[in-house]
Amino acid sequence: MRRGRRTEGNEKDPDEARLCHRGIASPGQVNERLEATVDFEDVDLSLLSTFPTFTVEIVGLEIIGKGVFEGKQLASVRLLGAGMDLIRLVRDEQLLIESLTIDHPELHLLVNEDGEAIRG
Repeated sequence: MRRGRRTEGNEKDPDEARLCHRGIASPGQVNERLEATVDFEDVDLSLLSTFPTFTVEIVGLEIIGKGVFEGKQLASVRLLGAGMDLIRLVRDEQLLIESLTIDHPELHLLVNEDGEAIRG
């Protein structure tokens, strides 16, 4: 299990190169691409209890706006989980998502007085 942490766009993530190789964006990359900060409380990785599926769960996911939406909560999810084919993952093949869990999602679609909307 890996504890979550707030990641700013300029902070180097030690796993970033590995994530990029797998085609997965790191939190730092997500923060750079969005006008928002992505944060989470915890990440849980499961293999033994879900074998042969590798499961990743992100707990307490929150997306907070920057710029014109500074400090506004854009989205939150109590639990976001994905189950992936372990064999494909080990063989470094294209990821196959076998299951997806989204528990208690909240999305806030905002437009300011000038008509600017959230953009990613």
